[in-house]
Amino acid sequence: MERIGFSLAFDAASQKLQAQFKSEEGAQLPDRAALDAELAVKGWSGFYLDEAAISAFFEQARQLAETPGAKPLELVIGERRDGSFKLDIAADKMSVSLTLVAPQGGRSVVDEVRPALHIKGIIHGIQDAALNEALAAGHCEDVVVALGTPPQEGEAAHFDSLIEALREAQFEAGEDEVVDYRDLGNLLIIHAGTPLMRRTPAVPGIAGTDVFGKTVPAQPVPDTPFSSALKGAAPAEGDSNQLVALIDGQPVPCANGVDVNPLIEVEQIDIESGNIQFDGTVQVKGDVKAGMHIRASGDVVIGGTLEAAEVVAGGNVVVKGGIVGRAEAQGATHGGAVETAIVRSERSVQAKFIEHGLVEARQDILVERAVRQSELSAGHDVNVGQSGSGQIMGGHLRAGLNVRTGVLGSPSGAPTHVQVGFDPYVNRDKLGQEALRKKKLEDYAKLRQLLDFLDKNPAKGAGGVREKAEMTAKAIQDEVRDLDVLLHKLSEQLALNEHARVQISKRVHAGALIQIGQKRWEALDDGPGGSWRLDDKGELLSDWVGR
Repeated sequence: MERIGFSLAFDAASQKLQAQFKSEEGAQLPDRAALDAELAVKGWSGFYLDEAAISAFFEQARQLAETPGAKPLELVIGERRDGSFKLDIAADKMSVSLTLVAPQGGRSVVDEVRPALHIKGIIHGIQDAALNEALAAGHCEDVVVALGTPPQEGEAAHFDSLIEALREAQFEAGEDEVVDYRDLGNLLIIHAGTPLMRRTPAVPGIAGTDVFGKTVPAQPVPDTPFSSALKGAAPAEGDSNQLVALIDGQPVPCANGVDVNPLIEVEQIDIESGNIQFDGTVQVKGDVKAGMHIRASGDVVIGGTLEAAEVVAGGNVVVKGGIVGRAEAQGATHGGAVETAIVRSERSVQAKFIEHGLVEARQDILVERAVRQSELSAGHDVNVGQSGSGQIMGGHLRAGLNVRTGVLGSPSGAPTHVQVGFDPYVNRDKLGQEALRKKKLEDYAKLRQLLDFLDKNPAKGAGGVREKAEMTAKAIQDEVRDLDVLLHKLSEQLALNEHARVQISKRVHAGALIQIGQKRWEALDDGPGGSWRLDDKGELLSDWVGR
């Protein structure tokens, strides 16, 4: 039953629904029940309704009823809306999402979705189950209705070294076989034809397909071959993916391959043999006499004694008979001339004993018996003696991490300085890299001046001159960035190693000085052994109790 004074009207042109109220005799104020009833009678219940507008209409109708003679109230409270949909295609064309809005009194567009996919050319990876569910529901938001097939990633070529397996096989010992402490653990000599590395070729990726049915190529993967600059090694005949040694020598891993350093073997280094400078490994069966020198890029193994001679090695140095420099007693005491044995190794040094020697190793120094009046520097550890034996008498020892021995100092009170905590090599390396960086920046500045000149005089840059200068400048920039990374790492390594420790198992004599970082401890009299390290606050901590 129509309420007096209240009515609804629909404008087909604008699709707007209008509520009307007229203050007249017998008029009844409209309410929600009357509105819903009128909508049902008119068949407009499914229209979109603006609830805020409806509330405003009811309030204004109430005010109008209290104002005789006022103009009739007319207010838009809703509208008829057709359904709509949107297809969102991902930027990479690998997915399509559907947002479907249900109609509100208007036309449904459910039947238009599939044709729209076809019109847009979306033909691959239609997700029928998800699409059917969304269409049946009549509405959805961001439902994926098409998915491309992504390309499958390939696998780059990779290299597997066989060297460690060779090393393990070399040092396999029987149950009753005694392994000599003096044998160098990481010296490996191989023969021509020995397999060194296995290369697994790249596996190409598999192309995919986007939602338009277009091919999506897989990312290319590098099929890196063995290095073309290998020394003493080459791919095997008949198997280009296996690297074998061409000569006898020492295998040295490098980028994308293994070099084989040739091996030289001599009976003795003296005036008759002459000095040796060799790109590889040197084995000396006997002694290296005073005044001689050996410079090798690989390991140096001396079966006898190293006298007051010099050995510089890119690998390890082993002296099975000990290192013996010469010092006249008077000269050694009063600063006179001293003939010293000098050993510098980029890896480790191992000797039976060291007397009057200057020994430097980037990794460890291992001495079987004793060190006397020598200067030792190791990036990691200095170990003198086995199972609590060994003695360090006089001289100065520096180690990045640990010094271990049985006895420190001598009954005569010879000054014996042990210093740990800082890698003695790092600061030297840092200074060298800083100088190199400065030189690179100077070269770059000169190139920039050249490029500025060529910009002003284009004709001078013809024939590839400018392009070459630009490439060189970019290469220098890359090198400087790499140097910055290296310098940052070296700066971090200059920090005190908090795990640094000095361990003396048996006895400490007066005259011994132990230093960790900047903290020092000096033995004023003889006493038992002990252990020295820094505590959490950076203070020197020791369990030494004196006599």
